[in-house]
Order: sequence, then C-alpha cells, then structure tokens
Amino acid sequence: MSVIRMIEPPVAPTTEEVWHALVEVLGPRVMSMYELKQINGQRKLYQPRLSGTPPPVEGCEVFVGRLPRDLYEDELVPPFLQIGPIYEVRMMMNFSGTNRGFAFITYFDRETAKKAIRKLDNFPIRWGQAIGVLASINNKRLYFGNLPNFKELRSKLYTFLKENTEGVHQLHLRTHDKGTANAIVTYSSHRAAAMARRALIPVKDFVFGPRAIIDWADPAL
Repeated sequence: MSVIRMIEPPVAPTTEEVWHALVEVLGPRVMSMYELKQINGQRKLYQPRLSGTPPPVEGCEVFVGRLPRDLYEDELVPPFLQIGPIYEVRMMMNFSGTNRGFAFITYFDRETAKKAIRKLDNFPIRWGQAIGVLASINNKRLYFGNLPNFKELRSKLYTFLKENTEGVHQLHLRTHDKGTANAIVTYSSHRAAAMARRALIPVKDFVFGPRAIIDWADPAL
C-alpha cells in the first residue's frame, strides 16, 4: 500500500510528496539518479544525467493500464524496477492530481521490456486489482470520422490542424457517397498526436459537428 495513502488518503499528493514517498520506498541511493517533474498533463520520473543522449530504441517502452486512480509512482515503480533498470516513467495525470488510469515505462533494452510484459501483466498491484502490461504502440496517427464532405475540406482541415496543433506531418482524406469523409492525420511523434487529440476532443462538436469522431487511428491501417 502507498505510503501516501496511509498518510492522507482523501487528498491527491503533490509531486514533492510523491518524491518523498519514492525516496522512502526505494531509498535515497536509487532516487539520487532520478528527478520527478509534472509536464503537460503527465508526470515524468527520469534520469537527468541522460539528457542529450539518444533515447532507447523503439520496443523498449511498455504500456501499463488498469491503474487505480489513487495509485502513484511509489506503488507503481518498485515492481517494474525489480525487472530491470528503468530509463523513464510517464504517468498520465488529471488536473485534480489523480492519475488517468495508465502510464508508460521505458527500459534501456527490448529484452527487459519483454520480461516486464511476461512477469507483470495481470500483476496484483493491490489486493484484487490487477494491472495490464502491454507493448507500447508508438502511434503517431489520429482518425477523424464522419466529417462533413465539401470541396475544400482537405485544405481547410489541414490549415485548421496546422494552426491549432503541433507536428502535423501528413493528411490522407477519404470521401464517401453519403456526403461524409474520413481522414487519417499523421503527426511527427506519438506525443504530438496525443497532445493534439487532447486539445481537439473538447472542441470536436463545435468545430466538426456532433457526429464527428476523433480517436487514435488503427495501427493496422
């Protein structure tokens, strides 16, 4: 059980409180290598000494889902650290300070990431609460469905996305006989796509209409 939850269960802890809980659980020697910062809706545990060095190759990151919303890094990190050295932890956060139910953990090599999936998928992070651990898909594409089709849709959509989101790389439009269109928009990175999705969903009905869909594109397409 989290040290934080035993101290003050009703209140979401600050980043500083989470840091102190991590030091208590993992020890000052381990935590001397890391920093913990909240940046743009996510909290990152990372090693500042590695800044400026190439990140681990694709396939080293795992997705961790089904997290209890009041679970924090002091509970999440220890079982994953037992698998092997961790390059970075990214926990997705709400403005209230609770987590959004999922996180990403990056190891230094693919074999350690695969081991984490084997060992920790369905791991009981708490009594009766098992987490899901999968290979992280570096999805850079968003799907826009049920768009109203008109002659200048492509140019207007592309211009709107360039002006209101960052990292737009490509836009593929597909029209249908029923007067609708779908689009696949590729961004420069998974993070850019995630930030765009987060910004666009609250204004979806106003900008694109109530029937429009904005979601992650199917990686198989």
